[in-house]
Amino acid sequence: MSEENGGPPHNLLEALDNGYLNSLLNYAAPIPRLIWGILGVAMMCVALFLTILLVADYRSFPSYTKVSSESINNYYFPAITICNMNILNKTEMATTDVDKGPRKADGSMYTVYDLYSELMKSYSDRGSEGPENNVPYELLDNMDIYRTYQWHIRDTLDTSSIEFAKSTVTDEDRNELIQAQFTEMGNCLEINDNAMLVQKVNGPIGGLSLILDASVADYTTDTTSQGFFIMFRMPGEKVINREYAFKVSPGNEVFIRLQPVVVNRLGSPWGTCMDTQDIFTEYEFGSTDGDDDEIDVMSQKECFASQVLYMFMKEEQCKCFPWYIWSRYIMEKGEKNQEMYDGLIKYWTETLAPEKQLTFDSTAYLSDQNSWSGDVLDTSVTKSVIECGKACQEYEGCVNFMWTRANFVPGLDQGGKCELFDGTATVDDSLDYKVERGTVEGTGEMDECSLSQEEMCGNLIMERLMDGDESELPPTCNEPCSYNRTDFSVSTSRFPAQGMWESSMNKDYPQYETLDAAQHNLVKLVFYQDVLRLTSETQTASYEIQNFIAELGGTVDLFIGISFYTVYKLIEWILYSIYRRTQPNQEASNASSDAALPKV
Repeated sequence: MSEENGGPPHNLLEALDNGYLNSLLNYAAPIPRLIWGILGVAMMCVALFLTILLVADYRSFPSYTKVSSESINNYYFPAITICNMNILNKTEMATTDVDKGPRKADGSMYTVYDLYSELMKSYSDRGSEGPENNVPYELLDNMDIYRTYQWHIRDTLDTSSIEFAKSTVTDEDRNELIQAQFTEMGNCLEINDNAMLVQKVNGPIGGLSLILDASVADYTTDTTSQGFFIMFRMPGEKVINREYAFKVSPGNEVFIRLQPVVVNRLGSPWGTCMDTQDIFTEYEFGSTDGDDDEIDVMSQKECFASQVLYMFMKEEQCKCFPWYIWSRYIMEKGEKNQEMYDGLIKYWTETLAPEKQLTFDSTAYLSDQNSWSGDVLDTSVTKSVIECGKACQEYEGCVNFMWTRANFVPGLDQGGKCELFDGTATVDDSLDYKVERGTVEGTGEMDECSLSQEEMCGNLIMERLMDGDESELPPTCNEPCSYNRTDFSVSTSRFPAQGMWESSMNKDYPQYETLDAAQHNLVKLVFYQDVLRLTSETQTASYEIQNFIAELGGTVDLFIGISFYTVYKLIEWILYSIYRRTQPNQEASNASSDAALPKV
């Protein structure tokens, strides 16, 4: 049965029904056939080339970001972190004597601030190598200095003027609205984590205003700027590093215009977003597993804290918790969160990619001004304090080791002198050269970094990050697929104005006798949205499978005349050919029946 009568095609030419092939085979003259052959090959090459481009374009998975804006009736404020640029209270430190340990040359006692200021000066001069003189800095390591002499943020809060939408915030609302929390920047105000602030009126009149006292007379000498750090967060987001903060200075009324942005990103293959479990929130006191399909997503700002902690744990000389992470997460609510501690160890040793996993042993490497004295088990030359510590681990009976820098040891051209001691060794503070000491006994528990250790490790980690060696860098942070961002712009004016100061403010701040003194300490912050609008940034795939199929079909049909109909007829011919080969008797019977019919 022929195709003209509705049956399947009987040969390949009928199946393809292609203009190029028909023209090529129907011309008897060689020149037209040659022309049609060349034209067919050229069009097939063009079609193949364009098809490759289409496939490559589709495989690149392009996308675009659609930005839209809409009016809103209510603007829900972000969470806000405010920290004094000065972490410690100089006045309290300078009035506290250190009654233990060596005294000054004149016989007087060191104050806490004497030790602290000299330690910071030495690290500033020597970088990660740390101090090299005889001031007994190690006494600071037992003082819990960041919490004992922290900035009194509650005093700042009690003397602050806080208004929202021109209404005074009551003491009860303050306790609900504002909490004090530890960050890298010290003890800070964390505002609006309960999302209770809602602006309903355009402009500064509907926003939040605060007057804060920086108390610059209490600043330590290593504080380089005066004023406050400010960060915007999503409510509940825990951002504890200063890299995401901006600064405001006293003597200014700072108008901070906010613009909320809702961000939606695509995951693979169009984008790189990925929702990652927050390793800190997962093990907090009172946290619950909840639905296995739902995770507490870690933001990029929160992830940075995990990267810093990873670098502390990676460095052999460190392997300790920065004080602010220890205070906020490990010693949560005043008691050790063992589940958090064990979860972090498991994350570093098992969860991370194999090339980023860390190993922990029972060796702790400490930096101080003291050294070990006693019977020496063994003496050798090693290139680093780490090698010296490992030598102690491998030496039977070794409990303590001391590694002396080469430039302090006559006769050693490179490396350092490594001495191993048993448990009878005692601390000797009579040596006047810098040594690294350590201990190999203990359980391998990581503790809070000492003050000198944290300063040394902070400088060392910065050097590692600046080197750019991929193997030394922490795991990368993934951008979440959905989150809120707060963009902002800042304008300032002088504060307080003379008239305002003389009429009323001088009574509210009697500690400042002159306008000039007030302008050196007070700052006013005004947070608001100028026009109540919400901006959305949505990443959208710009070339999906349906686009690819449509363009591919148009290309091959235009240049070589192949369409879905052609493909269908080709499949039909293949199936019919198979059927005919499996039914030979039926074909012969049909031929016999046709021959027996009478001719008209």
